[in-house]
Amino acid sequence: MNCSNCNHENREGSRFCNQCGFPLQESKVTLGAYDEENPPRSSFFHRQEKSSVLAVEDHSQPFAGTGALDIAPEEIYDRDRKKRGRRSPFLRLGLVVVLLTMVLAGIYGVKYAVSTQEDRIAQAENLKAQKAQAEELQKLENYREKFNTVVTRFEEQGAVIQANIDSLTTLRINRFVKGLGLGDGFNSLVNKLFDVSQVGEMKESGETLDLLVLELVSPPKTFESKYEMLLHLQETESAIQGLFQGEVTSDTKTELEELNAEYQQLLTDIKR
Repeated sequence: MNCSNCNHENREGSRFCNQCGFPLQESKVTLGAYDEENPPRSSFFHRQEKSSVLAVEDHSQPFAGTGALDIAPEEIYDRDRKKRGRRSPFLRLGLVVVLLTMVLAGIYGVKYAVSTQEDRIAQAENLKAQKAQAEELQKLENYREKFNTVVTRFEEQGAVIQANIDSLTTLRINRFVKGLGLGDGFNSLVNKLFDVSQVGEMKESGETLDLLVLELVSPPKTFESKYEMLLHLQETESAIQGLFQGEVTSDTKTELEELNAEYQQLLTDIKR
């Protein structure tokens, strides 16, 4: 059997060329008439012959003379196994490094997420505290404005009280003449001659002040002491109102002046 690559003649049944190692191909058998002396065999004998052919030991040396290494087939597999064995430690080491990297990255990611969440919570709490502080400051400012407005009204009331004390004699004459019972027309004339309209104004202003003080209930800590002084001022104003509405005698002016001095002192202390 000649090699189709180098034309070297090889033994029949060889699968590889003894010269160049090239695979040998058996020539195809053409179909045709058969000789009567050699009739065709049955498939059973054909399989038997084929098996006997395959059972023939192949002593050919396909790589003889080519310089190739003579390596047994099992050594070829051993060679691959050795190569895989040499690569496996590095592969395992690489896998370990990858796993450690993934674990460290996961731990760092968890710590970063926890730290970020804690920062967000802290920022939210700070914003909440700042908002609450801003609301308290706004409430304090609103209370301050109301308080100062009430104090201003008490100052105006103090001026009216002083004016009524100065015209206390006119008030006594007005009330004495009206007490004669000479009629409404005569009383109207008396009011024009002895004007005591500021007494009525002082009474109406006092009622308004009572309502304003009620709005200042539950003061902040910074206004607690001033609120106590304001209540004392309200009581003093009410006492002055009572003297003006009661019977006016020679001693009334002295009492009013004493109460008015206390009234003015409280206003001074509140505004400090």
